[in-house]
Amino acid sequence: MKINRVLGIILMMSMMCGLVAQTSTVNQSSFLISVSVVGAIETPGIYKILPGSRVSEVLTRATQTEMMQEKEDKTSKQKQETEPFEIKYSQRNITLLRGEEEIKIDLQQYFILGNINANPILRDNDVIRVPAATLNLSITGAVHKPGFFEYAKGDRISDLIDLAMGITEGAKLEESILVRQDFVTGELSELTFSLSAIFADRDCADNLALMNGDRIYIRTLENYETSYSVTVEGFAMYPGEYAIKEGETTLRDILIKCGGKRAEGSLKRAYLQRISELDPELDRVNTLDIAEKSSIESEYQKFKMREMAGKIIVDFEALWNDNADADNIILEDNDYIFIPHKVTTVEVSGAVINPGAYDFESGKNYQYYIELAGGLSDNAYKRKVRIIREDGGAWQNRDEEMIIAEGDLVFVPEKKEIDYWMRTKDVFSILAQFATVILAIQSIYTN
Repeated sequence: MKINRVLGIILMMSMMCGLVAQTSTVNQSSFLISVSVVGAIETPGIYKILPGSRVSEVLTRATQTEMMQEKEDKTSKQKQETEPFEIKYSQRNITLLRGEEEIKIDLQQYFILGNINANPILRDNDVIRVPAATLNLSITGAVHKPGFFEYAKGDRISDLIDLAMGITEGAKLEESILVRQDFVTGELSELTFSLSAIFADRDCADNLALMNGDRIYIRTLENYETSYSVTVEGFAMYPGEYAIKEGETTLRDILIKCGGKRAEGSLKRAYLQRISELDPELDRVNTLDIAEKSSIESEYQKFKMREMAGKIIVDFEALWNDNADADNIILEDNDYIFIPHKVTTVEVSGAVINPGAYDFESGKNYQYYIELAGGLSDNAYKRKVRIIREDGGAWQNRDEEMIIAEGDLVFVPEKKEIDYWMRTKDVFSILAQFATVILAIQSIYTN
């Protein structure tokens, strides 16, 4: 009888552990925030998301239902062969409702131009209103990404050229054409404009305000040919493709041709990427199974994956402002130059009260930004705080003397918590199984 009591207690405690584990799982969901998605989206509704999620992440979830995925799996090959890619919801005319405030969202400014401010972090009870897609602008000719684009209120010719990733090196800077249709009479009119005037002053008369249905044609110079070229993208004054002379054209030459950076661009964050510098050894290590990799190969893979493949280290600010010859390298065919958006914030991530991006303050250390984020949370591992440098992505240990720079990220990891309930549950689960076996054996001998 005593054995039966002990075994019964073990079985009862095992069931109680399972109930507590379920309750713990429910409590974890209280950390999520609620965001509503309405309008011309595949699956409108209320979504539970992690704090710090952005608009694009929620819209991605709202378009990837299980039903859609099954349909795509069955017809993906046929669709690729017979149908063009179709955008079903607007990316440029989204409205974020935050209480009584209405915030206009243009995700193509984020996806194409890298403007992080166009893809804001969501808050609890935000509502995302998504209209239907209307691809009613077009640009063709000597641009990097010709095609159809959505119209957004306030668009001008320069905005559409930006979305088309700028003009190519062979673009004719004069006598470009805008074709406009009068939807009442059906008549077409042609308006000519000067690209050189627009690039010199975006507020000039040539930078016409666009209307629904406008079509832009950028002409190419006659007999234009180039065998070697580089590409400049991002927030350059004149992004595009530029011809180079093999062994002669320098990085400064191309920076002068593209006009340097725009006001919102950052030479500090600019980079040069070279196709010929890609790493075949990394490709080999990536194909190996875990068991086949040596410890050195695994370390090599870990650090190389943090680096940008083919990145050439250049101080663009010194080259542009101080004419630093040491950084004025000779360019090669297919080199890629990118001038990103200026960053004026420092991001604080991980185990803090209010993770997010905070305005940069010169001369401050990591502790200042942690205080801005509300301080450390209870489970913060403060001895393991790391600073991830914006210029190069290096991970550095916390140091009170270290000055934080624009674009840096302060990362506070969490302490690894021991799940005592799960361990207890496992122990009692094993004991319960053992008790069941003993009861079965006892029953056999008793009978």
